[in-house]
This record gives sequence, structure tokens and C-alpha cells, in this order.
Amino acid sequence: VHYHNPLLISGRHDSSGIRLHYTPSLRRYDAGIMELGLVYTPIMAIPPKQPIFYLTGYCTSKCTQAALPPGGIYIFASQLHTHLAGRGVRTVLVRGGVELEVVQDDQHFSAEYQPIRVLRKMVNALQGDVLITKCTYNTEDRSKPTVGGFGIMEEMCVNYIHYYPRTQLELCKSHVDPGFLQKYFNFINRFNGNDQCVCGEVGVTEQFSQLHWDGFTVEVLDSLYNTAPISMHCNQSIARLFPGEWEKQPVPEVTSTLAKPRFPCEGGATPTS
Repeated sequence: VHYHNPLLISGRHDSSGIRLHYTPSLRRYDAGIMELGLVYTPIMAIPPKQPIFYLTGYCTSKCTQAALPPGGIYIFASQLHTHLAGRGVRTVLVRGGVELEVVQDDQHFSAEYQPIRVLRKMVNALQGDVLITKCTYNTEDRSKPTVGGFGIMEEMCVNYIHYYPRTQLELCKSHVDPGFLQKYFNFINRFNGNDQCVCGEVGVTEQFSQLHWDGFTVEVLDSLYNTAPISMHCNQSIARLFPGEWEKQPVPEVTSTLAKPRFPCEGGATPTS
């Protein structure tokens, strides 16, 4: 549950609750919830005045190899999540560089409607698979960059997958390597004649806010996010990383993508009887 009351208006009440169901028959498997997508950090930002801007989070093969059981897991439900600028979220399963299955896809996403959706078909994610979560944003009504974070005017890109059997892997997310982001700031700084402060004493949010957001600045940031090494959060349920090297990891390569689905309501589609 998210509460947003920045003006501290009094007298607001909430009647939300939770219903628990008990059974005398213990199930064979325990279910778990895993976070996919992007780490909540201002390192991942969306430029202002953008009709479309994409951010992508990765659950890499290295993490699934280390954390999933030999038979993998079965994903049976999914809850997509962004804040107010989010317009679409898509998670796809990749094996050997090939997109195999869409876990969940909503390109008409609204932050006002975020249900847990039971999948029509369970998805079996195996050791060594990659799970890629891509979010679409619209910031046409914003004059300043939108950074990642917990606030409602900040952004997230998350898919909470529900699966079995439960493992110790609770969080499999990424963000761009901070050092490469700093190289971006330094490059833009030099390109614009050093009129933006990118000194070490200034935080990432402030550095983003000082940029002149022309088409070139936006294009270079988009390229950075798509190609620069990433930092992986391959976290156990006890908030510790699984053993391994998780910094400066390569972006997973996708050599073959799924065909875009066609729907009868789209132009040019053959009507169905």
C-alpha cells in the first residue's frame, strides 16, 4: 500500500485490509514472490518532455544459475509496478539469447490499476535463463528529469512474480554501472563547454537536473542505458547477495526476439467470425 499525502491533509482514513485463507492440507510446494526489474535508485532516470522513454532491468543468467533449483521455478502470477509516468511494462524470458516466452505484458499500464494477474500459462524459468523487464514512460508533462526512487513523483520498474517452489532468491534486479553514468555526465559536460557542474560533491539527482535536455543529451543517455555494463542485485531473502561477482556485468545479449502479436482490432488484421 502506498500513501501519498505531501500536503499533510488531516482527516484522511484508509479501510484497506488483508484476508488470510487457511487450509488443514499442507501443500507440496511453498510459493514465493521475487522482484524483477530495476533497483530503486536515481541512477536510472527519465528525461523530461519525452513522449516515450524506455528503461530496462535484467535478471541475468549468472544470477538464475546461482539461485534457482535444477528444475527451475514455475511462474504462475505477476504484478507489474511503476509510478505515475509508467505507460507499459513487459517481462520476457530469454534462453540462450532467444526470447522464448512473455511472462507479462501490459502496454496500456496505469499506476491506478495494479492487480496481481494469474498467468494463462505458467512459465518455467530454468537455471541460466534471463528475465528482462522493460518499462515505457511518458514525461511530456514534466519539466525536470524523473529519477528512480520510492516517491510517487520518482519512478520504479518492477514485476513482482509469484512462483513455486520458493527459493532464497528474493530480488533479481539491475542498474547501470555508476562509473559509466559518471562518464556520461563528464562527456555531456565537455560537449556543452563545461557549463554543467558534474563535480563529485554533487549527487546524481542534482547532476541530472543541471543537464540541458536536448535531443543529443537524451539520445546519449538512452544509448548508455542500453549498452553500458550493469550492477546486479542478486539478493537472498536475508538481504545478502548470492556469492559471485555482480559489478560491471555485461548487458544480456538477445539475438532473436518474439514476433509482435497481432490482434483482430488492429488495422489490417483479418476479421474473425
